[in-house]
Amino acid sequence: MRQFRGLVGILTVGVLALLAFAPSAAAQQSPVTVQLAAQNGSGITGTVTLTDIGNSQTRVVVNVTPTTGDHPAHIHMGSCANLDPTPEFPLNNVQNGTSTTVVSQPLATIMRSQRAVNLHMSATDLATYVACGDIPVVGSQPPSGATTTAPAGARPAATAPVQLPRTGDVPNPAPLMVGTGLVLVGLGLLLRRRFVRT
Repeated sequence: MRQFRGLVGILTVGVLALLAFAPSAAAQQSPVTVQLAAQNGSGITGTVTLTDIGNSQTRVVVNVTPTTGDHPAHIHMGSCANLDPTPEFPLNNVQNGTSTTVVSQPLATIMRSQRAVNLHMSATDLATYVACGDIPVVGSQPPSGATTTAPAGARPAATAPVQLPRTGDVPNPAPLMVGTGLVLVGLGLLLRRRFVRT
């Protein structure tokens, strides 16, 4: 009887540890705002706001001025100064100065490697870049409110003030590991007790 109570206690603690982990796992990092700098004399400037909306998805909202034109937009690997010309994630065209797209990647993944948001002149003139902004890389961005400037290259670099994720936004895996371990230990002991009886 004492052994049974002990097993129930172990299982209860494990389940409680798992429940305690659930809210922190659901925490999402703060939105990140990147400045778009004009390229090739376009005069187009604006912002890109990336927001983790859960379910491994990120909402990307582009706002530019002037609001004329129909500009294809993409997220590319690399920086504005050294951009991989092959788009990684297509965004909806920027029309009337705005565009909203849901990308099937969590924001933390997008920020794990150097990427940039790039706007093109038009669908018939993709070779002309009109605006670009570097997405900060997690762990290397400057303090909130500071700016980063990529080195000068063939294409002008963007200056990108960033809003950093709050401390604690990344879930701590320790409670999950402890809870899972306790549940497995409890189940193992329970099964062992049953096999010993039979």
